[in-house]
Amino acid sequence: NIYQVPYMKPVKTAEFWWIREDWLEKLNLEIPETVDELYEVLTAFRNEDPNGNGKRDEVPLFDRAGWKMYDEYLYLWDTSLGFYPRDGVITYEPLEENFKIGVESMIKWYDEELIDQEIFTRGAKSRDVLFAADLSGVTHDWQSVSNYNNQLKDSIPSFKMVAMPPPADQNGQVRERTMSVPNAGTGISVTCEDPVTAIKYLDFLCSEEGSIIQSYGVEGVTYKIDENGKYKYTDEAINSELTLIGFLRSHGVNLNIAGMQHHGAEEASFVDEVAKDALIMYNENEDWFNLDAPPYFDGKLTLKYSDEVASEYQLIMSSITAYANETFNAWVLGATKFDDDTYNEFVKQLKERGIERAIEINQNAYDNYLGK
Repeated sequence: NIYQVPYMKPVKTAEFWWIREDWLEKLNLEIPETVDELYEVLTAFRNEDPNGNGKRDEVPLFDRAGWKMYDEYLYLWDTSLGFYPRDGVITYEPLEENFKIGVESMIKWYDEELIDQEIFTRGAKSRDVLFAADLSGVTHDWQSVSNYNNQLKDSIPSFKMVAMPPPADQNGQVRERTMSVPNAGTGISVTCEDPVTAIKYLDFLCSEEGSIIQSYGVEGVTYKIDENGKYKYTDEAINSELTLIGFLRSHGVNLNIAGMQHHGAEEASFVDEVAKDALIMYNENEDWFNLDAPPYFDGKLTLKYSDEVASEYQLIMSSITAYANETFNAWVLGATKFDDDTYNEFVKQLKERGIERAIEINQNAYDNYLGK
């Protein structure tokens, strides 16, 4: 068996919903609170020339999420192209009613040019391209979005992205599916000469004192404590040519080894006030997150499978994932009509390719995770 001591993070938030505040102000609009209100805002962004160049060239909603691109949008209707746990039961969401609502909505939004027309091809550089050209208004992304407020202040003085709550879906539920999860840790190898001391060291990193050293480093060198008792990184760390994280790691700090990240470390690393506001808003709303879900890293379940079923599961899903993605693309792009007949054929194909067995395997793995 292989074990590790994980690097735990108390912060739940990984990504945020972002919107152009300057465009909202120009068009006299409010931050949308529901998916229907988001549709109205995106429509205004598309049709009412918020960038002021006299052209209908705005790309209201875009994403640079790569392989999980589709799910980033489908989350708006509480669905995805994958598996998701609900009340202890694993569901394959393309078989659920929410998926049909999500597909129909995405087809409509894409047809009305509210969604980036190059969503399947533009790639990771889309954020740089669209922001620099003053073309886009809404995205779902990391805190680094706030950096563009400063980067573009000379070329687009009014440019301002701010975080907004996840829009409530068609059922009135507010949910943020992306979460910060433990994805690093440290193990002790069989060749370790003193495993007792090694585990004592890793245990220390999980203590309050250890988390402070691991998260901030040495007081006066990499961090300071302000008059309110909050931990702050030093100006030298923040302004380093190595970047903040590079400077810290050059001092052996903030490494992805083991322990517990200090509860104030994320806020301390968010130097920009807009990013800090985003972090505080999302972390103060625990009800937005499905805290009972199993490890759900970057849009995908990360359950563990026994040797007996792992190969079987991979074989089933290699066929299903490709087929589901291709069919979804064809529906959104209009290459295939989405109606009851095509959806029923889609479900039939999923069942023939073994989706019911895949759900069963995931349910067993989920039950094991829950200790049933």
